[in-house]
Amino acid sequence: MAKDGGNPALNSTCVVEVNVKPGSTKPPTWDQDYSTQTYSIDESVAYGTPVIENMSCQSNIADTRVEFQLYSSNTDLFYIESPPGNGNMVTLYARDGLDYLAKPLHEVRIQCVNYGSVTLTTVVNPKVQLIDVNNKGPEFQGLIEGRYSAEVQENKPSGTIVATILATDADSTNLFNELTFSVTEGSENFTIVKGQQPNTAIIRTKRPFDRETLNLHFVKVKAEDGAPSTLPNVRPRHNSAIVTVLVRITDVNDNPPFFERQLYNIVVNESYYINEPIFPAVSVSDPDESDRGRHTYRITAGNGNPQAFGVRDGQGNLFLLRKLDFENGDKSFNLRLEANDGNFTATTEVAVTVLDVNDNIPVFSQSQYSFNDITENDNNVPRQILTVTATDADVDRPNEIRYHLEGNPAVIDHFTINPTSGVVSVTRSLDRDQPNGFAIYQFTVAATDERTNPNTGYASVSVRPQDMNDNAPRFITDPLEGSVLEHSPKATSVVLVLADDYDFGENGTVTYEISNIVDGAGDPKPDYFTIDQTSGLVQTNTEPDTLDRETQDTYRVTIILRDQGSPPLDTTGTLTITLTDKNDQPPIFQQRIYRTQMSEKLESGEVIRVVATDADIGENAQISYALTNDADRVHFTVVDENNEGSIRVYTPVDYENDQQRRFNLTVTASDKDGQEDVCYVEIEVVDFNDNTPQITPSTATTNVSEAAQRGKLLYTFSASDLDSGINQQFEFSIRRESDPMHQFFIDPTSGQVKTGQIPLDRETDARHPIIIQAIDKGNPPLTGTATLVVIVDDVNDNYPTFRQDYHPHVLEEEDNVNRVVQEILAKDPDAPPFGPPFGFMLTTCPGGTCPCDVKPTCEDTFQFRFNPASDGGNGTATISTSSRFNREQQKYYYIPIIMWDMRVSGSREAQTGTNTLTVTIADINDNDMAPGTQDIFVYNYKGSFGPLAIGRVYVEDQDDWDLPDKTFTFAGPAWMEKYFTVDSNTGMVTMQKGVPSNTATNPYRFTVTVYDKQFDSTVTSTVSVVIHDLTEEAVRNSGAVRLKDTSAEQFIKVPSSPSAGSTARSQYEELHMLLAEKLDTDPANVEIISVQDVEGGFTDVRYSAHGSPYYPPSQTDSLVVLNKAEFESKLGAGIEEVPIDACAQEVFEGGCYNYMNITGQPAMVNANGTSFVGVEVFIQATEGCRALQFPEPNECSGDYCYHGGTCKKDDFGVLLCQCPPDFDGPRCQQLHHSFYGSSYALYPTLEQCEDSETSIEFITTQADGLLLYNGPLVAPNGQQPTDFIALELLGGQPRLSIDHGSGSVTLTLNGRDLSNNQVIPSLADGKWHKIDIIRKGKFVEMMVDDCAMMADSGSEGVAPDISPCRVNSTTGGENRFLNVANLLSVGGRSSGFPTSVTAPGFSGCVKNLVHNTKYYDLHYKTTPGVPSGQNGCPREDEICGTICGTNGVCTASFTPQQATCVCKPGWRGSGCGTATTVRDLKVSSYLQWTLKSANTIQERSS
Repeated sequence: MAKDGGNPALNSTCVVEVNVKPGSTKPPTWDQDYSTQTYSIDESVAYGTPVIENMSCQSNIADTRVEFQLYSSNTDLFYIESPPGNGNMVTLYARDGLDYLAKPLHEVRIQCVNYGSVTLTTVVNPKVQLIDVNNKGPEFQGLIEGRYSAEVQENKPSGTIVATILATDADSTNLFNELTFSVTEGSENFTIVKGQQPNTAIIRTKRPFDRETLNLHFVKVKAEDGAPSTLPNVRPRHNSAIVTVLVRITDVNDNPPFFERQLYNIVVNESYYINEPIFPAVSVSDPDESDRGRHTYRITAGNGNPQAFGVRDGQGNLFLLRKLDFENGDKSFNLRLEANDGNFTATTEVAVTVLDVNDNIPVFSQSQYSFNDITENDNNVPRQILTVTATDADVDRPNEIRYHLEGNPAVIDHFTINPTSGVVSVTRSLDRDQPNGFAIYQFTVAATDERTNPNTGYASVSVRPQDMNDNAPRFITDPLEGSVLEHSPKATSVVLVLADDYDFGENGTVTYEISNIVDGAGDPKPDYFTIDQTSGLVQTNTEPDTLDRETQDTYRVTIILRDQGSPPLDTTGTLTITLTDKNDQPPIFQQRIYRTQMSEKLESGEVIRVVATDADIGENAQISYALTNDADRVHFTVVDENNEGSIRVYTPVDYENDQQRRFNLTVTASDKDGQEDVCYVEIEVVDFNDNTPQITPSTATTNVSEAAQRGKLLYTFSASDLDSGINQQFEFSIRRESDPMHQFFIDPTSGQVKTGQIPLDRETDARHPIIIQAIDKGNPPLTGTATLVVIVDDVNDNYPTFRQDYHPHVLEEEDNVNRVVQEILAKDPDAPPFGPPFGFMLTTCPGGTCPCDVKPTCEDTFQFRFNPASDGGNGTATISTSSRFNREQQKYYYIPIIMWDMRVSGSREAQTGTNTLTVTIADINDNDMAPGTQDIFVYNYKGSFGPLAIGRVYVEDQDDWDLPDKTFTFAGPAWMEKYFTVDSNTGMVTMQKGVPSNTATNPYRFTVTVYDKQFDSTVTSTVSVVIHDLTEEAVRNSGAVRLKDTSAEQFIKVPSSPSAGSTARSQYEELHMLLAEKLDTDPANVEIISVQDVEGGFTDVRYSAHGSPYYPPSQTDSLVVLNKAEFESKLGAGIEEVPIDACAQEVFEGGCYNYMNITGQPAMVNANGTSFVGVEVFIQATEGCRALQFPEPNECSGDYCYHGGTCKKDDFGVLLCQCPPDFDGPRCQQLHHSFYGSSYALYPTLEQCEDSETSIEFITTQADGLLLYNGPLVAPNGQQPTDFIALELLGGQPRLSIDHGSGSVTLTLNGRDLSNNQVIPSLADGKWHKIDIIRKGKFVEMMVDDCAMMADSGSEGVAPDISPCRVNSTTGGENRFLNVANLLSVGGRSSGFPTSVTAPGFSGCVKNLVHNTKYYDLHYKTTPGVPSGQNGCPREDEICGTICGTNGVCTASFTPQQATCVCKPGWRGSGCGTATTVRDLKVSSYLQWTLKSANTIQERSS
């Protein structure tokens, strides 16, 4: 075992087989000691050059054959071969890739192996010395982007060093790596001389250079080694290399600068910014590159005082040193400008013209204007109130002063100004008072000087209107409320009422008075309160006893506000005065005595709550609780919580102690001032399930034969429980984790452990430790455990098989006579004595004529020899050849070999079986190829596939192992290469992502050239690709079949028809056409979307069919189920499963469902001439009950609503479906279906859940009929589940039969009560009825019509008798699930199994088939040959007509013919034609109805 150091540690193991060889055995020997010799060879030899020829080895045993093996560490550079006809000699050959520099000396390990019963080997280690040759060329060093770069200054004398060149040569021999250098281009300007270091050279100039004439030179230098090359494309020349040297001529200052003009004219605005460059720049030119941008500038004359301009070095840009002022004389400048490069100077003149700008703002004659001679609400408008004036200092510009107003829009909306004269007018009456008026109307007047880019000046204007009494007083206090303590003395302050008036002076002075006082009931209470006329202070004005909160807690006081204007204005308001509480009331308990029970399990926590109330409020009503007696506080305490007393236990009580079974507690309730009340709490303690069942014995061991039949008694356990009553009752069970395969079962009552439904197999598991449980029925239940170890005893139930998975092969066209192909050794999983020694023999043909079905291979091709003494006496068999072979005639030979165990014992228990050895004829490339065509079909799942291998280019070639000899090249058309590529070595075609879909009539077709180097021939093959887009909806609605006796490759491959020479249809095409035929639809509507090989040697094929919309998977699967024999015959393959069920083994607790795992990955199948790409889909067994694990989604999706319904979300986030007519299920399911006695429809199976509820409604006048059946269609074999469920009507009464696979139970109802009175008549009465089937593990219950008819059968204190409508029982055995893989059949069935189900087909209608809250979609597309009944319920529709319109759902009875409407939400009335009254409920509103004796409802609203 190898173990890593990770956390957690991981490990892996392997088996090491040690063969001990006899001491007398001699290993093979070589003809000489090759390990001491060294062999030389040039490093450049060609592939296949012999290195050591004809090495010989002798086996030294009777079998003279030997085998030579080259160690894997040498196989990349060498290989070995034996000469034809001499297997004892071998030659070592060289491959490509030898390199003296990489490794000059190689030690080769060759092993000689003999063919003895114990394999012996001898190894030699010859050495191979490589000889260096001149096969490496010079390589220049220090290159940048493949060349050298150098510099030399202009005017330098000849002989100046430019660059040093370095090159190397990887050869080892000095003559091969010594280099000489020469200039091959540029020698007129440069020369090269040998450097001081080896393999270096120096480039020097031949003359001075002028950079201004030419600044770049390219020099080519050649390096050459010292001997002729051995490279085939070079010899007999020397190896050489050429490099380019880029030489840059660098600059010196040898030219003067110059200005291009003697005078420059520049215009600048007087507003130009200081330090900003002025354009255009006045720049100097200079032929010297090194001087460019480095010149210094200065102004020598004409710059004013103080100086106005500066100049920047480098570029010659002028800039301002100060602000220009046109009005103060800065109108023009004549500058002299000088530039210097360090050696030379240049000058020029610059004339600067300054342009005037508008840089002065208008100024008003005064900064503030005011006007007071106006009264508010004066309607004498408009009228002029004042005039403003402004002037501008820019006298030389075209000034035109214009005025406008700015400010608060609510203010300036009352005024206008003349834009030229400046006259301000009031246009609307003014309001002086708040909230809409202003005491001062203040705004801004603005003056602009020019029409374009003007400057603006500002002044302020204030207008003060005079006040008038136009506002009534108002209350400021809001809300108008006050409070005072109850029983307060007279003149106690209550509240200060605040008020104001927007008017000014007397008009705004407010006084207060009280006009009326009433209490909360509306009764007058004059003089209870007073108010101060000036301050608004409200005070009490009555005796303390009069103000009692508990009698009357609120008063409403009417207050009048009045101003002092002329005439005066007033306002009235109501002040609400609340009396606050005084603690003058004691607490009072709601009950004098409280009674309760508590379980002894409750060790701490609340037992009961006691409640006292206090007529006071607030903190005065806060109540504290306490236990009065010390004895009460031993186990209990009381906690104040939300003003209630929580009686809690804090010390556990013991029911078994007689003194602790009852308690009587005294509890006091008191307020903060000590006022109190008393109550009593009686507590009865009840028993709790606190004893675990004890199983005897706790551990046991038993032995059982692996051949034991189901139900064999293994052991009996007993148990006891110290509790009493229901807590003492228990049932035995097996913990499922200890027996996941259900191989054992324990009777829940007797404790007998027996073998289960899955057979035992010692070879799989010889020891089973299972956990036995005894679970009592207390709440919660307690579990006792014990362990039973079951030892499985061996029986001889296995015949010998091959010890290894042998895959021998024989090379075709070789003389293979008497060559050993395979020695066969045997193994047997059974324990001694049921194993070796073994016997071997060939099968024989009846009548002696070979070949035959049981012996397809005869002795004229292969010989058989039984070796009884071999393998240590266990016996072996040897297969050897008898002829030559041609793979193109036959690729595989099948040799059945009979093998048996206990060979020498003669025992009748010996097991015999046949194992088949497959011998492969190894191919050689001995047939030329011909053009071929590869048809490729791709289902591109959601357009996501790519880049993706989709199939291999096909050529007609009898050889099939010759791919390494072929080269594939994409030929055309060229535009398709953006969609498809072809691997040159394998011929694999790759599709890129995003290739558009197409059709079979217009495929992508391109050609590929294929070259075979063995025959030096080339052919052109064709590839045709059809791509269909595959939606998730198509996959979700796909059915599937699991096939046997075929493979994915065989399924898609088109077989050759030997009789006519044409091609027959593939299994793929057969299934496709047969599905279309059974569905009576265009084949284009049927899609086979996935073909996959799966575990167990099976092939899963997935298909979907669409019209509008897709057929449900249950319907497409049902066609295969109903026509299984025809499908198997047409396909030539067996059907293992349809639909595919991964839950058959019941390996999960609680339930199992088949989860369709759409991985989204491609599944590619390739065969000669065709390939197919679908989407990878697996059916996975998933633990749990799907209905419980998958709640309704909260977002709409494309498949949420069936049959074209539209999904939307309502105001509460709930998904709703708008459905087409006749599809009235919540998700647009069709909820009705009709049957006619000989019809049935198949739907998805009832999913496996431990707890399930199934219901169905039906209407019929036929007394007998099968409502539903889910189970096997034929008798199951020993390994298949026998589970089924059947619901029948017999004599008009229901019968339910159910088998969980370990025993069936039948539930019947006859409508009679316990007194044998016929309470419920026949259900075949032409009315709708409902049957519910409730399953909780093994418990099964059936109920009719919700037992509604029995609701009134009871009397006071007596439960109603429900026996006529409800019955239950328990299934036998250990199984708890309904494990059914077949489709659910409704209304009838296609077979007569099981015979215990006797009812004929149902005649009538069914609706609302519900399983675990999910409605079944009963819509079944009409399919020829399938008697599926009719969608909907036409007979009911005929009775209903249009009575319910579109706002209701009609329910009818057949006898008598009556129709009733069930209205949809929002509608009412007998025909659902009246809209329901809509009430919009606000906060704290409600609706209340009062039921009257006449069953009418009166509505009150608030």
